[in-house]
Amino acid sequence: MTEHRPAASGGRPVGRVAVGSLSPAAAAAGPDALAGHAWLMESFVRRTAGVSQAIAVTGDGLVLAASGTAAGRLPTDRSDQLAAVAGGLVSLAHATGRLTDAGDAVQATLELAEAVVVARPLGGPADGSVLVLARGQADLGYVAYELAVLVSRLRRALDLDTPHRGAAAAPPTRR
Repeated sequence: MTEHRPAASGGRPVGRVAVGSLSPAAAAAGPDALAGHAWLMESFVRRTAGVSQAIAVTGDGLVLAASGTAAGRLPTDRSDQLAAVAGGLVSLAHATGRLTDAGDAVQATLELAEAVVVARPLGGPADGSVLVLARGQADLGYVAYELAVLVSRLRRALDLDTPHRGAAAAPPTRR
């Protein structure tokens, strides 16, 4: 389910919110608990030179939050398309890691003629990802660092670091 929520101040839209593929605590809190995450994307774009767009996506490909652009909000159809790109890049990275026994995906980078797209998983394949678009002479090392910080903040905000994620806890063992 995807919906728009106004910000607490001024009714400014804060991004699109989806509840799929989140931790039990975050999903139970509902869309209102997720509505404030667009500011993380906006802040990332403002403080990271050369980055023009950022989008957070759930594991099932729904837009969690998206930054605006210099000309205004990222259009819904464009953010949905970028969500599909993010999911595809991270899925390919995870699959390549498994296929080659090279470990978990850390980041996927796609170099284009006039930009670089960087996608970073929020955790495992079901946890979602963040995709950013860097243009011009962006310092990709700095972009990658700031992206890692953003992912860490999103993981905490979405309760992805708690041990209760996934399957039910194993019963205690007897000694």
